[in-house]
Amino acid sequence: MIKYAIGIDPDLHKSGLAVWSRTKKQHNYIDSVGAFELIQLLNLIKPGEALFFVDAGWLNGGYFHYANFPPEFDTWHVNAQYAYLVKRGINVGENFGVGKFIVAYLIDVHGENNVRLVRPVNEKWDATKLKQLTGWSKRTNPDSRDAARLCWQRI
Repeated sequence: MIKYAIGIDPDLHKSGLAVWSRTKKQHNYIDSVGAFELIQLLNLIKPGEALFFVDAGWLNGGYFHYANFPPEFDTWHVNAQYAYLVKRGINVGENFGVGKFIVAYLIDVHGENNVRLVRPVNEKWDATKLKQLTGWSKRTNPDSRDAARLCWQRI
C-alpha cells in the first residue's frame, strides 16, 4: 500500500528530500541531505510504500539560467566567458549524473512503476508560500522546498 509520496531534488552536494504522508495529508519531513544520508533515509522506505517524484532537469532541452550569469559577463574577454560556461556546464552535468544515479537506485529497489521523473518548472516556493500551502514552518532552503513541491498532495 502506498503510504508516502517522496520528492527529491537532486544536487551534487545536498539534495532536497521531502516526504508527504498520504494518511496524515501533510509533510513528515523536508530537508536537504548529502548523498550518503539520502541513501540511508531512502533505505528506510520499504518497496511498495512510496511513490518517488524526482526533479529531472535533464528532461529540459538546455540550460536556461541566463539570469544567474554575473552582471558583467558581457564585458569579459571571450576566453573568460568560455571558461565560465564550461564550468557551469560541468556543474549541471554533475547534478544530472547525481539525479540519474538516484533514479537508477530507486528503480532497482522500488520498481519503475513507483518512480516518476518530473520536468522542472519555473515556479519556486519561498518559505512563506511553503508555510501557507503546507503548514511547514521549520527552516528550509530552495532545494528542500522544490522537493516538497514535487510530492505535495501527489497521492
